[in-house]
Amino acid sequence: MNAQGKINDLIRDSDYMLVLFHDRWGIPPSTDGRYSSGTEEEFNLGLELISVIERPMRNVCVFFKSVETGRLAALELDSQLRAVIEFRAALEATKQHFHGQFDDHLALYQRVLVQLDEWARDSGIKETKEYDPVLVSFANSSISTEVGAEQGGAALQSAIEAAERGLTTRADVLFARALSTEGAQAVFEYAKFLRRQGRLSAAVEKAELLHLEGVGAGNGNSPELLWEIKALAEIAVVERKMGKALASETRLREALKIFPEPIPEEFEETWAYVSDNLAVTLTSIGSYEEAAEWIRRSIALRERRGEAEGLARSHANLARTLNRSGKILEAAGLLESFLRQSSPDLSARARADLLAEYGHALMSLDRLDDASKALLEADELNRDVGNREGEGVAAARLARLFIKTGDFAKALAMADRCQNLASASGNVDGLAQGTWLLGIARHHLGEHSASVIALKEAVRIAEVKGRLNLRRAFQREAEALGIGI
Repeated sequence: MNAQGKINDLIRDSDYMLVLFHDRWGIPPSTDGRYSSGTEEEFNLGLELISVIERPMRNVCVFFKSVETGRLAALELDSQLRAVIEFRAALEATKQHFHGQFDDHLALYQRVLVQLDEWARDSGIKETKEYDPVLVSFANSSISTEVGAEQGGAALQSAIEAAERGLTTRADVLFARALSTEGAQAVFEYAKFLRRQGRLSAAVEKAELLHLEGVGAGNGNSPELLWEIKALAEIAVVERKMGKALASETRLREALKIFPEPIPEEFEETWAYVSDNLAVTLTSIGSYEEAAEWIRRSIALRERRGEAEGLARSHANLARTLNRSGKILEAAGLLESFLRQSSPDLSARARADLLAEYGHALMSLDRLDDASKALLEADELNRDVGNREGEGVAAARLARLFIKTGDFAKALAMADRCQNLASASGNVDGLAQGTWLLGIARHHLGEHSASVIALKEAVRIAEVKGRLNLRRAFQREAEALGIGI
């Protein structure tokens, strides 16, 4: 038996499979087979075994180590790296297989821990599922063909559009091409893309580079000052996602102080973006009145400018603040009116954000059928565009809905999904909420020991990350259910 045969035998006896890639694809395991590398054969064997009830294989997931942007920009020159990128794009296109990226050993460690924790909670009953093979063809390079010779500004615009559509592999390649020529705007957009992918350390690195380049270089209403402000805001958003709410608040207030007075027209959109994000941070620490005031100022500016997408984001943020502060009827009315009047050209991401908050308000008002419709649509839209953070929010709301309707098995599945998505996107609030909801669902299912473990872990996350409001909400709910934590 050759080496590949021995590896395949090990896979046949395995319960789970974790596949890691960096920049090497490998070589064909045989001269007459259909696979172009041994790892490709192993991955597809794992998928095949999931469908065989007699075999123990239950799940296969894939992680990709990030590659230097210079090498991604010259993808056509490296056939090994191109094959890895093609495989990643193929996985993405199926929308069936769990996969992710990591930038360093710590990020990989965290991703693997979450995956192992999910596998350790396996029910013990194998669910078989049929998968189509995922194969890479060296003759038909879809990524190279799709991006063509796009460079500079064209590559940057295409990268932004690809990211909005959830085509993250294509976006990665196009951002890499744009970075060498498009300067500050490309760095900023790439940092935002990395943050949305949960690659927080890489996002901060790019934003800090942009900030340092802008400090002292700009004055008045110069482009350099604008990029310095944008970089400060991006770092603050990452800090909030990492649970550093006070640092985020400080940095956003610093950014608002250095805007020119009066605010020039070319700075207005950025001012609204910074104001909205300060409000989101203030909401996370319970400063609801000030948060609502900042968002209303942002809405007034965006209405004057006629920004449909920006107005949608601001209305979703205001509704979130109102929901958190207990003004549920006001939140529901605000969103019902805005959704009725909104443009049919509104992006899927923006509509999903609105629907997620609307569903939350409707659920609080016990309009459960309407809430279910809104949340399921939000979930579908987020999946379509690959918005993992938005998926996580919708999953948490759906878990709450299923708990209210008594469907605790579905609630458990949604809470588990919320936890995994939050971990993948680096969302601390989402991780705490997903863990808490797991505990609540397990409590209702009679799994009391596992429930208490999950609930205590959720409280620990909230405490460690300074989410005191969240911790207090957890404790009130536990007391109401008679759970001692």
